[in-house]
Amino acid sequence: MESLREPRGALHAYYGGLRLDLQATAVDPASHIPAGKLPAIEAAALAACDALDGVKDGVIDDPTRCTFSPAALRCAGPESDSCLTERQIATLQKLYAGPRTSRGEPVFPGLVPGGETGRGGWGLWVAAPAPDRSLQFAFASQAGPYLLHQDPSYSFRIFNVDRDVRFRNERVGLVLNAVNPDLSAFKRRGGKLILYHGWSDAALPLKPESHAVCLSGKGCLKCRVWEDVGRWWVNLGRTSGFPLVRE
Repeated sequence: MESLREPRGALHAYYGGLRLDLQATAVDPASHIPAGKLPAIEAAALAACDALDGVKDGVIDDPTRCTFSPAALRCAGPESDSCLTERQIATLQKLYAGPRTSRGEPVFPGLVPGGETGRGGWGLWVAAPAPDRSLQFAFASQAGPYLLHQDPSYSFRIFNVDRDVRFRNERVGLVLNAVNPDLSAFKRRGGKLILYHGWSDAALPLKPESHAVCLSGKGCLKCRVWEDVGRWWVNLGRTSGFPLVRE
């Protein structure tokens, strides 16, 4: 959508699948992962994948190569901040995988391992002290009924991925979504496009395939994409200073 008006970074607009992961964390209170457990999750992810690029620097260079399994943190005894219950393991797996339809089709990108802690990260958006205190809860409880469904009685707790994503796209997708890969008009007027996105953004998860639009889509144009390692939302994060560049 931005490229149709003014080129900027962190391109993202798909309201049909907005904040679907809240169902994994807030419908069942036992599935909620409190912020106190995030350091243990991040440490385990880094232990499994930080050195895949040959350098142990506290960030995972390319999270798509990380095979960290949340089951590695299963509690062997009483629950504590250093381990996960079975329901919390299932929640974390869902958060990493992202929501899918009943046919297994991806709807919205999942979160990536290795950037769970820190200001602007999961503690703000996903794993607040209580399920109803995260920013994703604020978005889902307000945008869902009033912006997307235009029905004050609607709740994310009754969300059905097969039914409601289609409903949202048909109702407001034309106005709110930016998923058309045709950049031919932008190219004809001499447009140049630079994209950046933080790998660890818990507000707007990164999906590298979405950047392929400027590399191989209709109206293909010269494009450079910075996938900023370790960056959370906007300018927050412990970025390594060496983003993964695709062009």
